[in-house]
Amino acid sequence: MYEAAALPIDSETASAVRSYIDWLNTNGDRGGELGVSTMDMRGADLSGIPMAYLDFIQTDLSDCVFDGCDFSKSELSAAVLSNSKFIGSNFRKADLSECEARGADFTRASFVGAKFYRAEIFGSCFREAHLNAAWMYETDLRESDLSGVWFGPGGASGTAVLKEAKVLGCRVAGAGGWVRGTVDVGTESEPRVIGGPELAEWFQDNGAPDVRIADEA
Repeated sequence: MYEAAALPIDSETASAVRSYIDWLNTNGDRGGELGVSTMDMRGADLSGIPMAYLDFIQTDLSDCVFDGCDFSKSELSAAVLSNSKFIGSNFRKADLSECEARGADFTRASFVGAKFYRAEIFGSCFREAHLNAAWMYETDLRESDLSGVWFGPGGASGTAVLKEAKVLGCRVAGAGGWVRGTVDVGTESEPRVIGGPELAEWFQDNGAPDVRIADEA
């Protein structure tokens, strides 16, 4: 039986979450599915509750706890996830485009096939996360902790793709796997985009000699 450790502070959203949990626990006999776009989920602790295939567009998910939740194929574009915890959660093929996730904790989370298009993830924690085949286009990862991240086993179905992802101040010690593309190691006023052998050298200089750079197709 699923149970919320804490419901959202917003009363309307709390009622929708209660109905959704009832729907899960009764296999759809009672309650209703959760449609939370533009809702205010702040203050919730819904650890372990399934969140797959749901629509969180422009939803405020900040200051929440979602440890061990399954967000597979969920739509989180333009959502706010700042200062929330997603330890061990699953974001397989989820869309996090243009989301804001400053200071979030994604330790040991899985982002296999996830999409990050111009996401703002400044100062977040991805320790030991899996980014197999994740796609990051101009994603702001500055000051984030990517220690021990696994970028995938290589090949079209495994390699993480970075397109000018901002990585100034990132910690990547112990990271491994395959990366394709470029990163921006410069500042806002003086960007510096690198790829290929220079990117491999950047990873090595930052304690991640096991990261391999795939050739551009």
